[in-house]
Amino acid sequence: MTANWVSMIPLVVVIVISLWTKQVLIGLGIGLVIGAWLLTPSIMPMLDTLLHYLYLELLVPGNLHLLVFLYLFGAFIGLLRASGGIQGFIHWLEPWTRTRRRAYGVLWLSSLWTAMAPDFRILAIGPLLSKGLAKNAADALRAGVVLTATATPIAALLPLGTIFVGYMVGLCALAAHSVHYAGSAYSLFLATLPFNFFAWAILLWGVWQSFFTREKKAQRPRTMAVRVGQLSLQGEWGALGVGGSGEHQMAVRSQVIESTTAPHVLHFLVPMILLWALTLVFTYFSGVSYAHSLMGSFLHADASKAMMQALFATLAVSMLFLRIRGESFGNLTKAALAGGNEMMPVVLLLTLVWAVAGVATALGFTHWVTAALGAKLPRPFVLPLLFATASVLSYFLGSTFGVWGLLLPIAVSLTTATGVSLVFTLAAIFAGGTLGGFASPLSDNTATLALVLDRPVMALARPLLLPALLAGGVALAFYFALGWA
Repeated sequence: MTANWVSMIPLVVVIVISLWTKQVLIGLGIGLVIGAWLLTPSIMPMLDTLLHYLYLELLVPGNLHLLVFLYLFGAFIGLLRASGGIQGFIHWLEPWTRTRRRAYGVLWLSSLWTAMAPDFRILAIGPLLSKGLAKNAADALRAGVVLTATATPIAALLPLGTIFVGYMVGLCALAAHSVHYAGSAYSLFLATLPFNFFAWAILLWGVWQSFFTREKKAQRPRTMAVRVGQLSLQGEWGALGVGGSGEHQMAVRSQVIESTTAPHVLHFLVPMILLWALTLVFTYFSGVSYAHSLMGSFLHADASKAMMQALFATLAVSMLFLRIRGESFGNLTKAALAGGNEMMPVVLLLTLVWAVAGVATALGFTHWVTAALGAKLPRPFVLPLLFATASVLSYFLGSTFGVWGLLLPIAVSLTTATGVSLVFTLAAIFAGGTLGGFASPLSDNTATLALVLDRPVMALARPLLLPALLAGGVALAFYFALGWA
């Protein structure tokens, strides 16, 4: 098809519908239908075209690995939840959280173990804050904001062991294929991490608030307690189109499966250590035949396949371990399936993103952007524009994953049109999405924090927005500077 302005219609529809309905899945679905209609303007051929692009992406081996990884990741968290591992981990950490400084230390150190999914981290660590940080309302609020700063931003920066890794590698794979990137999708993902300037800036702000500020003046005490037996994993359900909004979002959404054994920290630590170890091992061996060094093995690794293999092996060994510890296979199976099913909206989101991007490419979107903007948009403005757009969209949609998917085709097209590095453009939209996940009142992170702090969601809007604007300003300045490089 000849490249012209028509090629942008599906993406514009996706963004407009998503902003109007606050449901990214609905926007993607409608955008995919319109894009398929533009390619084949007849009902039956349109349906064939729509299904063709869905099937086309699912048939890519790396894509299928990522979708299976996401489902298995949910199953893994389901096991931790139902076996009492989360409760055991919380009880194990309690003696270390009885003073303010030690509690903040635990808050930061625990991020390596609990940042696998942001809402999971907030619900798991939030109850501990009552021991050393929640002596009064002001300090409880500050502790909660710092906890949120160590949720999505850290999850977006960790190179393995999180739900974000699987999703971001999937987006990088699509981008790498679109511009014929020489390296692997995982190496592209790793290259973006140092340039997520918002995540780094908000983490520095969190460190400052944790260890270099004084305790707030005592006010009316507030408690920070949730029923840790009902922890749910992060999935941005409200913005994806399968959940509610506002106060309803604060309800814990996972089905509770009662453990038949006493909560114990080993039910958390053993599966987690096993997952990290196996992920490293499988990632190394998937790339060792293409390189002669340890670092080269990781850069050339088939990360999506390695992560899927590691999760599968971890699930199998963990179920045997928990069975030996007294848990029934029936209970473990139900927990794993319940956790995996919670990830289905993310699986559907990623599949629709791939399909919409494929339709937009077939319509000639990349060629049109190159012709229309290649010589008109100054390079120094590309990265700030992408970051600002991603930040605004993610703030008003409350969906980090959704905005990343919406803007990926645009970022790839601008890379082709202006010659800006793909690493930088991806990092800019990743940073903007991170801002929304941290600060948006519609984000599941904010709803979960409101549940932990026992406050209305909108009461957290200003305390979260101020540091987000500060860190966002710093990030914007860095992207301007990077654009001149």
